[in-house]
Amino acid sequence: MIEHIIFDLGNVLIDIHPEKTLDELAERTGKYRTELQDFFLSPTHLNFMGGTLSPTEFYREFVNRYDCDISYYRFAAIWKRLIGEPKTGIASLIHRLSGNYTLSVCSNTDPLHWRVAQKNCTFLINFNFFFLSYKLNLLKPETAIYHAMITSLKTVPEKCVFIDDTRENVQSAKSIGIHAIHADTIETMLKELSKIEVL
Repeated sequence: MIEHIIFDLGNVLIDIHPEKTLDELAERTGKYRTELQDFFLSPTHLNFMGGTLSPTEFYREFVNRYDCDISYYRFAAIWKRLIGEPKTGIASLIHRLSGNYTLSVCSNTDPLHWRVAQKNCTFLINFNFFFLSYKLNLLKPETAIYHAMITSLKTVPEKCVFIDDTRENVQSAKSIGIHAIHADTIETMLKELSKIEVL
C-alpha cells in the first residue's frame, strides 16, 4: 500500500524559467547566452546544489569564470528569476492527496531557489518532509539521496511514489524499488496516479 508521495520541485510542482536568468545574465555581463548555458551544467553549479558552495562562493565562482562586474545582490536577484509560479492545477492535486498520504519534496536545488519556491508555493504547508540536495549534500540521480529519503521516512521503497520530470532520476528511483513516475504536466500526474490507485 502506498503511504508516501514524493514530488520533484522544478517542472513538477512549479514552473521554471532558465531562459529568464540566462537572458538577463547575458545582458548584464555581455557574454553569449550559449557561454552562460554551460554554467548550468558545470561542476560549480552541481557543487552549489550539492551544498558544498555557499551562495556568495557560487557568486564569486561565476564572476571569476566570466570576468564580469556584477554585484552579489544583482546576481542573486537574477538567479532567483528562474523560479516561477506553481504549475496550474497542482495546488488542487496536493489538497486531494494531503489527507491520505505523507507528502515530501525531493529536489536538486539551492538555497536561493528554495527561498523563492517557499514564497511562491503556499501549498507546501501540506508537505511533511523536504529532501533538498543542498541540505543533504546529495544529488539526484545518485541512489544515495533516495536511500536517505527512505531512511528519514522510516518506510520501504515499495510504499513510496516519486514524481520527477527527468527520466534519469525516475530510473534511479525505480532501481531501488520506488514506484516512480515520469511527468511534467498535471494531466500525466493525474493519469499515472490513477493507474496505481492513488487517486
